[in-house]
Amino acid sequence: LATEMANIDRLQAVVFSQTHRLQMANEMLADMTHLAKKDHLTGAWNTLALSEAGPGLFERMNQSSKPLSCIFLDLDFFKKVNDVHGHAAGDHVLKELAKIICEHSRLSDFLFRLGDKAEEFCLLLPETDAAGAVILAERIRNYLEKNPMEYEGVGIVVTASIGVAQADFEKQTGFDDVKIQAHGNFDSLSVTGEVKNININDSLNIPVATFNIGARNDSSRVSI
Repeated sequence: LATEMANIDRLQAVVFSQTHRLQMANEMLADMTHLAKKDHLTGAWNTLALSEAGPGLFERMNQSSKPLSCIFLDLDFFKKVNDVHGHAAGDHVLKELAKIICEHSRLSDFLFRLGDKAEEFCLLLPETDAAGAVILAERIRNYLEKNPMEYEGVGIVVTASIGVAQADFEKQTGFDDVKIQAHGNFDSLSVTGEVKNININDSLNIPVATFNIGARNDSSRVSI
């Protein structure tokens, strides 16, 4: 009997050890999966995460009859930042931009960086219509205009192009349609020098609103 009890104890110890190792493996896998969906530079979600989160948000907002808006933001002439100030400065600008966007948006909003080497970002705004999305875009614009990004004692003024679209659940079949609409508005922006505009979709009879993005040249700042 004593021998049998000892065998049971050993078996339980083995089971406990294996279970613990399996739990650790699952936790590591979850961490790796999480990291695979994060942009290592800015901390924003990446394109893979957008491809998974976008359709889900579209369906949830549609089923709950709540609006969903999408913002595309792309830094203008970003190559000049790298060429003039170096790649470290460029990385700093991207990190600061992601930080600024997050600080001006809500915890329920989702920021994505589109590509490891890209200066383009996408922001998903659940329960937000196009008018609300434009308000957020204006907040970001206003902050960029008044706050050059400091790097090694130099103020770098950046400008950006922004396209905004609100999901039209009656006409659009999925999130890809919203993304195409927002990016289409982004691509159709009018350009005046290095200053561009916010463009929103007019399919919902929403007045088109335009705002300058970034800051005009100022002798006290370093413009790119």
